[in-house]
Amino acid sequence: MSYDLNLFRKDGSKEPFEREDIEGKLHNSFKYVALHPESGPVLDFEVSRENEADSYEFHYHGKENGCYWTYCSYGVDEETFREFKSFVKEVAIALGMRIQDVQHGINLINPEEFITDDVESTVKFRYVKKVMKKVAEHLR
Repeated sequence: MSYDLNLFRKDGSKEPFEREDIEGKLHNSFKYVALHPESGPVLDFEVSRENEADSYEFHYHGKENGCYWTYCSYGVDEETFREFKSFVKEVAIALGMRIQDVQHGINLINPEEFITDDVESTVKFRYVKKVMKKVAEHLR
């Protein structure tokens, strides 16, 4: 299971980005950037402040949804969870996108207003971790 966040283009387009639309914006803000596939529309990209090992993946979720989604495992600690949300906020700002925190609903949030250490998310994160632990203990 994972904590998912979606990024939507502010212009309302549901098309994937073209390489030239995002490559420079990402390279200006991050040290590691990988766009996939190597040509044509960007269906997936990886971004990190430092290197590939620390990168987060963003996946195009198809024209029906028209967004890029990313995730963080519930297996991480709370500090890593907050860092994930902070990182997604930085990517959204760099690309001019809005954030949808699906655990909170369907509203699109301007990244400048996205609170990375909000109490509600932290409570939900802790709750799911506890449930997963109990399920794992039950399955043993």
